[in-house]
Amino acid sequence: MKNPYLYEPGTVRWRRFNSSEGDVRGYRPPKGWDAEADTPEYHPITGRPIRYQWWIKETFTGETP
Repeated sequence: MKNPYLYEPGTVRWRRFNSSEGDVRGYRPPKGWDAEADTPEYHPITGRPIRYQWWIKETFTGETP
């Protein structure tokens, strides 16, 4: 099954990192995406204050799998 989502290059998506997945430094993004880890003070989507959590910011590069 192909991916039903179409992304424009430069699209940003956020994912909350689950510590049961291991160390955040070992996270590898899907092909076609760049990723960086962050601990924002505010929820990246709602803008509400949050407690300390790791979030992954993924940016689509346009590279196809």
